[in-house]
Amino acid sequence: MPEPNLLGIVLAGGLLTGLLGGYLARWVRIPSVVGYMVAGILAHQIVKRLGWNEPIKSTVASLNIVTDVALGLSLFMIARVFESRRLRATWQSLGRMSLTEIAMTSMTTTLGCSIAAKFVFGVNLGFSLIIGLLLGFVAVATAPAATHLVLNEYEAKGPTTDHLLGMTGLNNLASVVGFNIVLIVFAWLSLPQGPTMTGGLHWINLLIISIGSLTLGLLLGVLLSKLHTWLTLAETVVIFFATFLALSVTTYLLRKSLGIEFNPLVAVIGMGAAFSNLATNPQRFEETIATIGAPILLIFFVLAGYNLHIEKLPDIGWLGLVYVITRAVGKIVSIKLAMRSIGSGIGVPSNAGFGLLCQAGVAIGLGAMLLRYWPGEIANSLNTVIMASVVLYELIGPMLLKTTIVRAGEVKAITLLRPTTSHALQSDQPGTMFQQFRHTFIRKQSGDQALEEALTAKHIMRTNIRALSNAATFDEVLDFVEKSRLNDFPAVDSQQHYVGTIHFRALRDLMYNPTLGNLVTAGDLVDRNIEAIRTSMPLPEVLERCQQYHLGAIGVVDENNRLIGIVEQRDLFRVMHIRQA
Repeated sequence: MPEPNLLGIVLAGGLLTGLLGGYLARWVRIPSVVGYMVAGILAHQIVKRLGWNEPIKSTVASLNIVTDVALGLSLFMIARVFESRRLRATWQSLGRMSLTEIAMTSMTTTLGCSIAAKFVFGVNLGFSLIIGLLLGFVAVATAPAATHLVLNEYEAKGPTTDHLLGMTGLNNLASVVGFNIVLIVFAWLSLPQGPTMTGGLHWINLLIISIGSLTLGLLLGVLLSKLHTWLTLAETVVIFFATFLALSVTTYLLRKSLGIEFNPLVAVIGMGAAFSNLATNPQRFEETIATIGAPILLIFFVLAGYNLHIEKLPDIGWLGLVYVITRAVGKIVSIKLAMRSIGSGIGVPSNAGFGLLCQAGVAIGLGAMLLRYWPGEIANSLNTVIMASVVLYELIGPMLLKTTIVRAGEVKAITLLRPTTSHALQSDQPGTMFQQFRHTFIRKQSGDQALEEALTAKHIMRTNIRALSNAATFDEVLDFVEKSRLNDFPAVDSQQHYVGTIHFRALRDLMYNPTLGNLVTAGDLVDRNIEAIRTSMPLPEVLERCQQYHLGAIGVVDENNRLIGIVEQRDLFRVMHIRQA
């Protein structure tokens, strides 16, 4: 048991070093999560050189609960994508993409690692196939915490973001369940040098880990949604975190006493999906736990960096090299193949597979489970492969994810700017160090006003949008509106030229009059008096235009009047520090 003072020092030091690492990461324009982990890696090296490794090591080990809560928070937030309204907009394409990606990633990794394992360990083909299957299902997992943090940091929004979040949730569900199936079957075969489990409980374990965990999560989500209605926000948040802690403790006690366990991560996915569909106004609750969870996620990544075994990279060997390559190939190529059959109409680029390469907590947990049931040289080697690949994927993956969503047009330009280069927006010359310091830390009113005037629509617009055709039937308009998060819908002609905007209020009267609805098209509902804006329009003028037409979102056009993006009024308020009355 670590000393309380040492525990406090480790937590405080981790938060402060992570904060510094995140700031430096943003300075060089890479995701903050990479900075957090690098800070943890450097802290580990400093601790080793100072000879403090042993006392710090035991203290860090006692913070495993942070990992459980951070992963649970991330998966709960990611499960929002399974809300019925969002799911209706993506379920067909998401299902096909996810099935293709899970199948191809697991198969390519299984095939490559099976061949490599046969030569590395000198085992027979059947034994090497099972080793390949274990690594194949580990390869499916995508780091939920890193994915959630990067998308949240860059305020990504759009079809690519929704599909990446959905596939992350489904990937981890498939990875955990598939890995446990293979491990249980492996133990049931009772092969020499194979894993062992308590006799007679194999299939019970499988049912509890898969169906049982998901059912438990759905029930907890239903209960939380009811409590959210009856209790205050603060009380609901307390119960939410207490539930997380109880899940971790309960699975530990079940494993120790009965030899069976459910998987908290699977349960949390079900819990988040049920809550997002059943709760009244879940957005406020989700924003609150996201704010409270910020320091938890920060310390989680610092600890992840501290525990990353950089020294294991040279030991990755041929098996590790094959695993890293086949996993990346499986995820990247599978999305390209899926998009060929789906088409580009859903707004997801064919290179979206690069956004699924992050890997950390779930894979590490599966490696730990492997060691628990299969102590021995082979399991240690497989865990080394997993840990070493996590080092690579968790440092490179977030940067590839950022590149994917930026190229997809789902990140506002302003979020990519360094927070300390705002004066450079006002001229072609970069600001001096003194000016940058002055703006960052003093933030005078005149400086903020000048910055607002320098920013234009191009800095906050999103370009990956679906436009409504003015030739669409009324049923097609309703389907489009149902799948959209907006209340104002720019319409275009067959050449993508902007023709006007449809207000949601213009649809309300027709929704309950099917006879009249069958006689109109989107073109009949368009307000042609609403002018779109240009990318060069200053933000104050954009806000004035939105208020003039009472718009929540306004279209952006190029010099040929082609619709190229959209600006949401909520982003205007956030950037200009204006609160809606």
